[in-house]
Amino acid sequence: MKNKKFIFVGAVILIITLISIVYALNINSSSNLSTSALSEMTLSVAIPCQGHASLIIGELEKAGAHEVIFNSPNLFLVKYDSTKLDKSKILGLDVFKEYPVKEVN
Repeated sequence: MKNKKFIFVGAVILIITLISIVYALNINSSSNLSTSALSEMTLSVAIPCQGHASLIIGELEKAGAHEVIFNSPNLFLVKYDSTKLDKSKILGLDVFKEYPVKEVN
């Protein structure tokens, strides 16, 4: 009876381990696919201080940017999926009416 119990527990542990490995591999492969297909643009935004960077980042992320990296004093590297979001939509965000934006090459 003890042998059957050990075999059952071993089988359950093996199944859980295999499911975890498959899940981890699936997350890594899908994130690699999405980051390789991303477009980038650098924005110069007329923010009055670095404290406003979080506002700009939040608005860009709400619009669908995949990742936004702030570089002091006013530069933002925006990574986005160009099949879902384009430069004109990014540059036309309402926040940029208050804080003027220019694309930096």
